[in-house]
Amino acid sequence: MVRVRTYCRMLLVAAVVCAGVGCAKTSNVRVGAYTPGTPSRVEPVQLSGKYTIRYRPADSNTLRTVEEDGKPLKLPLYLGDAVGFRTTDDGTLVALLPYGKEKPIPVPADARQVHFATRVREQTDFGRKVEAATVVTAGVGVRAAAVVGGFIILGELDHQVDRLSGTKDLDEAQRHGFDNIDAYHRWQREHPQHR
Repeated sequence: MVRVRTYCRMLLVAAVVCAGVGCAKTSNVRVGAYTPGTPSRVEPVQLSGKYTIRYRPADSNTLRTVEEDGKPLKLPLYLGDAVGFRTTDDGTLVALLPYGKEKPIPVPADARQVHFATRVREQTDFGRKVEAATVVTAGVGVRAAAVVGGFIILGELDHQVDRLSGTKDLDEAQRHGFDNIDAYHRWQREHPQHR
């Protein structure tokens, strides 16, 4: 039961670390990059999502978002939708949307670049490892809860915890004269007949 508490503590620490550090990163996905005044360009969307239209003014390197009624203009786009931009004869920038639709976009005439953008949240390697540890710990917790039903389950729990934590391997390694688990595993790989 001490090992179960240890796993639960590890889960709690992982949850706190995830909350503080984060198990995911956010990145921007751009599509249909266009420089006003150049020939129109249409590009397929590679990722479904709600897209905003962003532009870079001539006097700044900071990207700005096109707004409509005081809020960022958001367009639902789906995988494979063809989107892009073109400039009309009078200099108005028009967004080319799926199904032949067009929407005039209020950006400064001297804007250097415009594109569709969406944010994507991707799980980091650290997040994947924490998730795996959470699944293992949850499995141990379920087995511990089943102890109420009988002592046979407790024996199975102890075996599973030993297997998951590697203490059984460490005991086996020490029985063979190894004090380092890595050296024991290396020896096992080199001598499979002794497994």
